Amino acid sequence: MRKIFGIAFLSVFALGFVSCLEDKEPIYSFDREPGIAKFKGDQPFTRTAYGEYYTPEMSSATFETGDYLLASFTVDENNQPTQGVTTGTNFRAVKIGGSSVIIKEGDMTDTYNDSITSMVIYSSMVDNVFFFDFKQKAPSGQEYAYEIICNTDSVIAGSDNNKAPTLYIRSIKTNHPENTDVATITTSYAFDLGDFVSTYKVQYKGESSSYNYISLNIKYKTGTDKAGKDVYKFLSDKPILWRVE
Repeated sequence: MRKIFGIAFLSVFALGFVSCLEDKEPIYSFDREPGIAKFKGDQPFTRTAYGEYYTPEMSSATFETGDYLLASFTVDENNQPTQGVTTGTNFRAVKIGGSSVIIKEGDMTDTYNDSITSMVIYSSMVDNVFFFDFKQKAPSGQEYAYEIICNTDSVIAGSDNNKAPTLYIRSIKTNHPENTDVATITTSYAFDLGDFVSTYKVQYKGESSSYNYISLNIKYKTGTDKAGKDVYKFLSDKPILWRVE
């Protein structure tokens, strides 16, 4: 698992999508790797940015197809018990919340009004689903849900005069813990950007290759000003480029 913290890595990662498994050893492990659960009949699989893995220890009592995961498991290329699939063992995973991108124009006023202290984006995307970690100051046990909005009225000039749509992330409390001691808590969450990708992807054509990519800005709500207007912060100071199907 990798997270993107700075624009330098964003720029390098942008269109190359170099797999961390490119020079993998016969035995390798995933640690909190973004994934999506998939059951084929009663056989459980975990889809990741690096492929689909048969994870027999995934229980259908806990997970179902389409669940967003942060999964940990080990792959031994020299000891594969099932022919035709790659098996991952010592499987552990946490199921995280998720939602789909909202594409709209005009006013974004709604009930998602809680402040986000900071955030990071995971470098692994699965089927146009992006994974994030959010930090917020709240009592222990506080839970949040999030929304991501593509406001079609709002674009900023990017490099080479390209215009990149801006996605706005906002949060809302979903419970009311009795504890009142405030601390910094971390919440993992996933957004399905499929509709955004299909609308805004661009095709690059080079001399020896061609591929699709998206260019986007991400802003998250950090609070409100004295006039009650939402205040947002950019995740990075340049548009993020990401290779897609």
